[in-house]
Amino acid sequence: MASTGGAEDAATERAALEHALSEWGTRLASSAERGPDTHRRFEPLVEELRAPAAAFLRPELEQRLARYVAADDSFARDQIAHVLAGACGAAALAGPDARADE
Repeated sequence: MASTGGAEDAATERAALEHALSEWGTRLASSAERGPDTHRRFEPLVEELRAPAAAFLRPELEQRLARYVAADDSFARDQIAHVLAGACGAAALAGPDARADE
């Protein structure tokens, strides 16, 4: 019988990353999370999401980035841009016109 450990591990990692993104969004929406040491409180989730394994989240990350840019939320924008660049590479921040060349 073939082992499915690799597939299970990948599924577990994807679920953990989806949960981290959800947790990040929930905490970001809470005004109680904003204030002194805000960056420090978000750092563990941001670093978890910066993993290359989180590249599958790119469409969601891009949507969130666009929302935070439109809302002029510089903290959230910077956080999600940091995640997007870490997970997908700096080219992910170039915008749709530049990505057409990819």
